[in-house]
Formats: sequence, structure tokens, C-alpha cells
Amino acid sequence: MDIINDIIYPVLEEIKEDDDAEFEISPTLEIYGDQSIFDSISLVRFIVNLQDRILELTDKDIILVSSDIMKKSNSPFKNVTILAEYIGGLLENE
Repeated sequence: MDIINDIIYPVLEEIKEDDDAEFEISPTLEIYGDQSIFDSISLVRFIVNLQDRILELTDKDIILVSSDIMKKSNSPFKNVTILAEYIGGLLENE
């Protein structure tokens, strides 16, 4: 399974369509940080939708966010590529 194309991009497309948002979906798209495409509510919705899609495709119920994760200076939500690596690690350990 390609995490970027099978999990992350479809969720981004859904949010883009639902919100009529204007951003280019790419591996370097910033999800969390100064140049983020999301406000706090959209970020939460994105994470919940990601978790739902992961469960749907893998039958693995993983939690993407914890207080420890959000405190890290190197957030796994920095961009699409880093998020894909993070999700891959979680899926391997599940």
C-alpha cells in the first residue's frame, strides 16, 4: 500500500472539495506549522478522517495524535512525506 496515494491524498482531496479550499496537493504540502493549509478545526478533521481511512483500508485502529507527539519540535505532521513515514511506522508496529 502506498500511504501517500492510498491514504493521505484521498483525505486531502475530500477536505479540499468540502471546504472549497485552494491548495496544491504535493508531498511537501505543509500540514502543521507556520505555512499550514489548515486551521485548528480543519486539522482535527483531517486527522480523524485519516484515522478512519487507515482503519477502513488496513483494519488497524491507530491513534495519530497524542500530547507527546504534538509537543515535539519535529512534528510528524510537518508535511505529507513526513506524515507518510510516521503512519508507516505506526502501521508496522501495530
